Amino acid sequence: MPAEVFRGLPFPGADLAANMFQFVAEDNGYYGTRRDVAVARSLNPSLVGFTEWVAATCERVPVQV
Repeated sequence: MPAEVFRGLPFPGADLAANMFQFVAEDNGYYGTRRDVAVARSLNPSLVGFTEWVAATCERVPVQV
């Protein structure tokens, strides 16, 4: 679906999601590159890794088994 069409969908945030999809489609080489974790932590000192994030937030996500 073209980003222009996605932007017009009737749900909150459609325009933001379309912008993200467009960026990934048009500049995937940059989007997919590895980022410097030290720079990210300097911008956000509370940054945690995926494992730590899951441990801290898993109780907020209802899971049905």
